[in-house]
Amino acid sequence: MKHRGSIILPVLITVAAVAILGITLYLFIKYQSDSNSPTNNQNSRACTVEAKICPDGSAVGRVPPNCEFEACPNANSNSSANTNQTTNANADLVAPANWQVEINDNEQLATKPLEFSNLIYAIKAGKNVSVLKRNIKTGGNSEITSYPEKSEAINSGNYWDGLPPSVALSHSKTLLAYTADDGLYVYDIASTTKTDLIRQTNAAPADGEGSPTWSVADMNGTAGSANGTYSMAAPTWSFDDSHIGFIESLYEGSWDSAVQRSSKSYIPLIYPESELSSKRVPVSSQPVLWSDSSLTAVIPGRNQGYTTPGLFVTTPDNFGQFADIASKLPGQDLSFIEAALSPNGKLLAYTTEKEYGGLRTLAVASIQGLNATVIARDADITTPFFSSDSTMVFYIQRNSEKNQLMAYNMISEELRVAAILPSNYNTWISPQWSPEDYLSLVGLERELGAQAGKQNQLFVLDLSLQTVVYASPVFQQFITYAGFSK
Repeated sequence: MKHRGSIILPVLITVAAVAILGITLYLFIKYQSDSNSPTNNQNSRACTVEAKICPDGSAVGRVPPNCEFEACPNANSNSSANTNQTTNANADLVAPANWQVEINDNEQLATKPLEFSNLIYAIKAGKNVSVLKRNIKTGGNSEITSYPEKSEAINSGNYWDGLPPSVALSHSKTLLAYTADDGLYVYDIASTTKTDLIRQTNAAPADGEGSPTWSVADMNGTAGSANGTYSMAAPTWSFDDSHIGFIESLYEGSWDSAVQRSSKSYIPLIYPESELSSKRVPVSSQPVLWSDSSLTAVIPGRNQGYTTPGLFVTTPDNFGQFADIASKLPGQDLSFIEAALSPNGKLLAYTTEKEYGGLRTLAVASIQGLNATVIARDADITTPFFSSDSTMVFYIQRNSEKNQLMAYNMISEELRVAAILPSNYNTWISPQWSPEDYLSLVGLERELGAQAGKQNQLFVLDLSLQTVVYASPVFQQFITYAGFSK
């Protein structure tokens, strides 16, 4: 009996061990299965607290189980301010491979049909400005009008002397706004009629002591003083052509103003918290930048000269009263160099720099200064602008002597090189989209004191097919490309 029991006991122990092992294995597998279920993951896994801005100005965060950003609302149905323009939400606007834009000094006539095929531009020689219309299909050229400006086109190092012609084409493509030596005017291209919105009533004293007098009382200084407006420059149109923004040149510095076109009402642009006694927006030599869909405007301010650092915004509900949204943004103490409003009026792209002439950071935020998202940091960045449907942000980045046109898709967060632009131009400005979603850009070889550039050329690019649709001749004069008309 003793021998039989000694055999049974090890068998029982072995059976018990196997049973315990089986139960343990079952519980382990069940735990793993439960922990991998979506419901349990959402309750147990924490994602990092980050936000991604969306084209409508809202923001989304990361969500379990993979902690990817939640989809933006209406991500596939963003509409452009121009209903004829196509949607770029899937980045079809930009081909996947890097494209080296090849050019020469000769004009390349338009290779594709365009709704607006006449280039409106102005050339300045001395103080005289000629506004011209050039057919980009045939190369035919004709003069629209001419006028004198106050400052002469010379590379003197003076900001005002270095400005290109102060002329702007309206959104309706039918009107020109320009600042002549004696006022601010609107010119109707079809009827050839000229209307003064602000005119000079008396010239400045011959001894140079004092400013001219104007039809707007608020622009006049005290008799015999130097605290009035000396001249105007850089007109810009609101989205509906109802208002025109412009720069007023003062004895020291400058500031921005606007005028209502139909009533000729002068609108001083006010920043209530300004330390200036005038309470004007404390920004010098920066034109008013408008939204394409509302009476929203922005003026960036850099820490230089007569300018206070900030990002000053006004909205339709209180137009003319500006708020500084810089305090809501990362890097609020930095200089704000450039800014661009999205066509839908919901977003603001802006660049900042830590020190004058240094590397810049590009970010996007809502027009209220919320949900700021950094796109590029500490790089040689200029000229931010949006796609026509407000889903993409473009900018120029100079890298290893290359001018790269960068494209950032806010839906997919993809950043790519859309094109490599010609290196013989060191500055790229004036981005505009055509109804066909072709991009026009102006390349400048810019020198100190010549805002207009030593030489310049305009390009119309089809980014999706990687072709140059049109290239203007190379101009050596002071020139402004105002836009395209029928």
